[in-house]
Amino acid sequence: MKKNMKKLAVGFGVLVMALGSLMGCSSLESRGNEQGEILKELPEGFDKETVKEQAMEDIEIAQSEDYESWKSRFAKDLQSSLTEESYDSYLKILEKQGEFKDFGKCTYLGQIKDNKKYGGVIIVVKYEEGNVNYSLAYDEDMNLVSFTM
Repeated sequence: MKKNMKKLAVGFGVLVMALGSLMGCSSLESRGNEQGEILKELPEGFDKETVKEQAMEDIEIAQSEDYESWKSRFAKDLQSSLTEESYDSYLKILEKQGEFKDFGKCTYLGQIKDNKKYGGVIIVVKYEEGNVNYSLAYDEDMNLVSFTM
C-alpha cells in the first residue's frame, strides 16, 4: 500500500511537471499568476467519470500499436511534435510489462492558464509484470495535451 502511494505521489509530480512545462510554466505556484493556477482537482467543466473513461480509451489506443490513431487523439498543435520513434519506444517499454490486466485507481488534478482549463488524471494500470502509472492531461475539448508513463 505504501509503495503504491509513493508511486502515485511520484506520478502526480510527473503530471504536474508535464502540465507545467506544456503550458510554459517556470514554477508550480498555486497563485493566479503568469504560470496559471495548479489545482488539486479537476477544473470546473471537467467530469471525473468522463476524464477517467477517456483516459482508459486513450491508453487502450496507445497499446493497440496504431500510431496514427494514438497521434490523432492529441491537440492539433501538438501532433507535429510527436514521432513514430518515440511511440515505438513506448511500445518496447510496454512489451516488458506483459499482458494488460486491469485499470486501477485514479487521481485527478487540473490547471487554469490564460483562461484555458486543463484536466489531468494519473491512472494505475495493472499488467502481468506489475503496475504502471500513466499521466494524461486534456484540454477543454478532451484532446490529449500530455501522455506519459
